[in-house]
Amino acid sequence: MSIQVKEIAFVYNQVTDIVRARRFYEEFLGLIAGVEYEGAPGKWWIEYDVGGVTFGITNFEPFVGGGGAVLALEVADIDAAFAAVRAAAVPITEDLAEFPRCRSFSLKDPDGNEIILHELKPADQVPKFDSALAKKVVASYLHEATGRTVGYHQPAADGRTHFFAPNGFFVATEKLTEGN
Repeated sequence: MSIQVKEIAFVYNQVTDIVRARRFYEEFLGLIAGVEYEGAPGKWWIEYDVGGVTFGITNFEPFVGGGGAVLALEVADIDAAFAAVRAAAVPITEDLAEFPRCRSFSLKDPDGNEIILHELKPADQVPKFDSALAKKVVASYLHEATGRTVGYHQPAADGRTHFFAPNGFFVATEKLTEGN
């Protein structure tokens, strides 16, 4: 019998300095505290509602550092977020990168917890798989630029080719060359 998971209940990061952490999450990232609970003198549990999912910070337990869950936050403007993080000299652990469906980068909070800032591309910028247009590749192959497996080629309107994984997931768009 499998466990029937309904939804994410909450995600939290352990922090060492609750005041410093609150400044980071509330002033820098703009999150608004919903629940604030002091379980013992100086020991806090603070919750933020982020798009219907609860994210918490706590200093209840001894800090174990860098590990555990990774928080990924959807942002309205990834370029503006990247500029703000750089301007604030917040440690960036993964540079701004382009993916088939999004753009994102990673940073560290003051306690070394990883946070991903992420922006989905508009739906009209992500090619849709069309089985009528797609040509099955004789043998699936690894697309060197993305490290993803290509299973279909589909003509794009601009004369280039959309590459899709065997399951129809968009991989990339580029000029089809000999050997692909």
